[in-house]
Amino acid sequence: MSSDYEQDFYNITQATLTPRLQEACRREGIHPNELFKKTREQVMQLIKQRDTVGAQLTEDMVTEIEKHLEDKRKRRINIVRSQRQKILQEDNNVSRNSNHISNLNLSTMSFADKQQKMLENIKRRQQMEIEKMVEQEQLKERKSQIALQKMLKQQEKEKQFHDELQKKRYQNEQLRQKQEMERKKKEQREKELLEQRTKENDLKEQKRRQKEQESMMKQKQEAEQRELERRKKQEQMQRENEQFQNEQQKQLEYKKQLLEQKERKRIQMMESRTIERKTQAEKERAELEKKLQMVKQYNENLLEKKRNDYSVKEQHVEQKRREFEEYLEKVRQEKARQAEEKQKQINKIMQTNQQKEEEKRQQYEHKQQEYQKKKEVMSEQQRQQMEEKMKKYRDKEQKIQMILQKNEMMQEQQKQELQKKLDRTQLKLQALEQKKEEDQKQKITLQIIKDIDKFDNLTRMEQLSELRRTKLEMKLSKDDERTEMVRRERENLAKQAEIIRKEAEEKRQQFIQEFEKKKKLQGITQEGQRDKQVSVNNRSQSSGINMRQQQ
Repeated sequence: MSSDYEQDFYNITQATLTPRLQEACRREGIHPNELFKKTREQVMQLIKQRDTVGAQLTEDMVTEIEKHLEDKRKRRINIVRSQRQKILQEDNNVSRNSNHISNLNLSTMSFADKQQKMLENIKRRQQMEIEKMVEQEQLKERKSQIALQKMLKQQEKEKQFHDELQKKRYQNEQLRQKQEMERKKKEQREKELLEQRTKENDLKEQKRRQKEQESMMKQKQEAEQRELERRKKQEQMQRENEQFQNEQQKQLEYKKQLLEQKERKRIQMMESRTIERKTQAEKERAELEKKLQMVKQYNENLLEKKRNDYSVKEQHVEQKRREFEEYLEKVRQEKARQAEEKQKQINKIMQTNQQKEEEKRQQYEHKQQEYQKKKEVMSEQQRQQMEEKMKKYRDKEQKIQMILQKNEMMQEQQKQELQKKLDRTQLKLQALEQKKEEDQKQKITLQIIKDIDKFDNLTRMEQLSELRRTKLEMKLSKDDERTEMVRRERENLAKQAEIIRKEAEEKRQQFIQEFEKKKKLQGITQEGQRDKQVSVNNRSQSSGINMRQQQ
């Protein structure tokens, strides 16, 4: 029941807008249309009229403004209904007072006294009302002037604040454009420097590969030359002991071929792995450059979104971006340094293996020369040495594989840590951007509500001023009517007094004429009659004087 009553209480339409409600609205300076509930379309239209910023409004912002307007409408309905009760009480008091005064005057006063008393009361009440009204109007005028001065000062302050804000925005925009140009120039220089370094690295890599190929070709030619010399010596030794060495030589040749085949395979595998590592390094470098480009693009988008931020925040973000790029540059340099160290280690290992292989071959030649002297002992020692060498070679290969796996794991861990840092930084930036957008939306909503309330308050002040001016004009008009009525009543009283005076004068003249006639008819009478006539004349004259005084 209470909710239905409240709904009916605040549900005011054109049909339920009574004359007393309209009068209450007029006295409070509220337009009757402000008591009607606004639709969603009307709220949107009002927001468009008062929104001087031109921001993109969301549903939550519109809902908050709509709720504020509805609360203000209910407060105004309460004010108007309270004023309506006052109007009802005034009407009842006026009716009772008018009946009481009219009955009292009719019962206690005569017509002339009533007119005179009414004139005096009207004059006194009129004078008091005029003085009170003038005093109230002067007080209201002073208050209006003070409020107007405050409003003008506030508008001037808001205008100055708006101008300063526009000036700061312009300065920030100029500074941001300057920083943007400097940043683009710096990025262009960094890009050119990176391209130059990439070209230099490619050229160095190409030269290094060419040197490696030349070195390998030279080593191969030297190995072939040594192999030819060894074969010549072997053929010479075989010719001396061909029958004895035939079978043994075949076995040695077979073992040698196997060893060479394994060596070639090992060299091919090392070359293949070297190529794969270089390819992987190139791929990682490309991925790193791609990530750097993505990070730069992300920072550019972020800076574009934060265009209207203050210079301190922009410098802070720029400092973070530079630190992050320096960190990425350090990571890239560290990876490049590690790759160079790995390549140096691989080259060193290959060189060591080649030296060892050369030593092995020299030992093999030395043993081959002593082969004639120590046939069986040499064969057994050679077999044992070959097994030990193969074992050492396998151990070295295992160590190299372990080192490579460890380096790959470290690189993968560094990549994961870098990706985690990037993700955390992105989450923080997103949270800051979201909080900034919410604060901006709240600020825009409050500014729109403030503009709407300011316009409504100014409108209400104008309507109240118009109401006071209208009341003053009505009072002055009523006072003029009362003055005119008093003037007419005075004229009527003056006319009545003039009629009474004329009647008394006519009676006096008539009496004098009758007296003259009697005097002519009677002639000269006695002294007593003469004295009597004199006394009669005196009484007549005193009566005329009294009548004039009454007039």
